Amino acid sequence: MRKFYLTFFCAFLYAIPKPALAQSCNILGCAASYGPITAITTVPGETGFGSCYYNVVYKQAYWEFFYSPNGGNFEQTFTPVNAGGDPLDIDYSVYDMGITGPSGITCPVNVSGFTEVICELTPTHGNPTGPGINGTVPTQAGHYYAVIIYVYQYADPSYTFNVEAPTLNGQPFSALNCPGVLPVKLNNFSAQSNGCKVKLNWQSQFEQNLSKYLVEESLDGRTFIPIGTVNSSNETWGSNYSFETLPTAEKTFYRLKMMDWDGRYAYSNITSSHTSCRQKEFLIYPNPVKDLLHIEKNIPGNYSIQYAIYNALGNEINKGTIKGETGHISFSNLPGGVYILRITQNGNSRQYKIIH
Repeated sequence: MRKFYLTFFCAFLYAIPKPALAQSCNILGCAASYGPITAITTVPGETGFGSCYYNVVYKQAYWEFFYSPNGGNFEQTFTPVNAGGDPLDIDYSVYDMGITGPSGITCPVNVSGFTEVICELTPTHGNPTGPGINGTVPTQAGHYYAVIIYVYQYADPSYTFNVEAPTLNGQPFSALNCPGVLPVKLNNFSAQSNGCKVKLNWQSQFEQNLSKYLVEESLDGRTFIPIGTVNSSNETWGSNYSFETLPTAEKTFYRLKMMDWDGRYAYSNITSSHTSCRQKEFLIYPNPVKDLLHIEKNIPGNYSIQYAIYNALGNEINKGTIKGETGHISFSNLPGGVYILRITQNGNSRQYKIIH
């Protein structure tokens, strides 16, 4: 991979037409050891901000957060994993968030009110980088910080990198570095296909006042809706969790909404599953729909199904139960746009994208 630097290619970049971007914003969580991280370039991202971030094809921003109780220098290493091709280059920046910690971190992250501590653009093709290797990041006692890891290239969206364990003032991170930042720190979150089912697995490194995990599903990586809940064991040293579901499509996206007892929450990274098994239990028509959407059961039987309609923001706007062989849902009073229909039967859910 070859990166175009603003100091050398600025005039060239602004002179040529810009291709369609495939950026992505990803919330990792409290600063910790993450990896290997493999790019997902089909999900949306955020627009440019700060001196470190400018629009580039396949660009992704990975966010971490931490709290500095006593001050000191923050250090962390980001290591490319080169599986062939041009070596990967990684940049990073760090923001001082002040004395108020983040609550409900979602993408895109609003950096207004943050102070940029460092914007590190040193070319390190294929080599490790990070605070302590390239650049120094001093912290103030009692302040919260955001770390943004920038990874991108122009032609090939395939890359993997590791985020190593951080230190503050030479000491490893502990739960003290994460109060008010996230209720949990995850080691990993993955999806494994097995026939017509998908098993989601995740492991927490520690949990502090964590209430539950909301499992969310998406057809496109943009609009997520809840499909289940897993209660936290709230173990200081972490736990292993799993959740089994039926995939909605050949490729389905998943994430976790991690909630503490005070109502604060944060999202995990996005993972996805691939399966060729698509059970057509329902016939749904017409799509696009103008007035009534019809749902017919392809599998006969005296059973009821529950449905819910979500808008493009993931908000539930309608729900009900279908007891007969055919049900009807009115879209006549809804504004035009894209909706998600979720059908649940015997605890298993399916999603369908509906155009109105």
